[in-house]
Amino acid sequence: MWYRAKFRDDPPARQGDFSFHLDRFWSFLQSLRPEDKGLSQWWLKGWTEQEARLFPVFEQDGTPTATALAVLTNEYLGSEQEPKEIDMWNGRLDGLAPASVSLDMDDDDYAGNAVDLTIGGFEASPPWLASVEAHLQMVSGLARTYKPYYVMAGSRAYFSKAVFEDKPGVNWMLYLPQEITARQVPEAEALVAVDDARGRRLGTIVVSVADEVFSADNPRHVEAANHIEIRLVDQDLLPSYADFRR
Repeated sequence: MWYRAKFRDDPPARQGDFSFHLDRFWSFLQSLRPEDKGLSQWWLKGWTEQEARLFPVFEQDGTPTATALAVLTNEYLGSEQEPKEIDMWNGRLDGLAPASVSLDMDDDDYAGNAVDLTIGGFEASPPWLASVEAHLQMVSGLARTYKPYYVMAGSRAYFSKAVFEDKPGVNWMLYLPQEITARQVPEAEALVAVDDARGRRLGTIVVSVADEVFSADNPRHVEAANHIEIRLVDQDLLPSYADFRR
């Protein structure tokens, strides 16, 4: 299953501060009890499996390893002011356990930064991620950690089936940093409020399918998500990608 959070740091993080972005991702993982889910160990990606097991990213306590930081710094020598990516995987090849993530950073001046995370297959989930509640935990964890413009969750294949090419798709779940009510979007099967640690409202997760795992191959699921997108636009609640650019 796939998750994408788009955000901008204000004030922006220091250019090339890989530790900052890795520390924040580790903080998000801790809300998921990563040791129970195969998410406690990560390596920098490589062209082969052997290369991709050379550089562990985190120490046991979550501190970024000196080796990984050195590799990332060397990769972007001479490009310190350009957007960067940290690409990692969890070293798993068995069944639905694999996970990979791309942390897009240093793009605060234009399109913003992003977390792009895949766990299991494109439309399949490992056993610990088989419930709607588990996916809601993922989306709300990203929302609390990154304070994003949006979090999309579901199937990558839904991209070609969304109604609007210039706006985030509802997919299975879409988090937006605003309060959304059932009166505004009656087509949603669930609307889940997300609060911060102090109980202050951050936003709302709009859920298109509440009784099973979303699939872009299921016409009923796609239709449900499409109808919600249209309603959100009618209510002026769904921003366009251009709204996130400076």
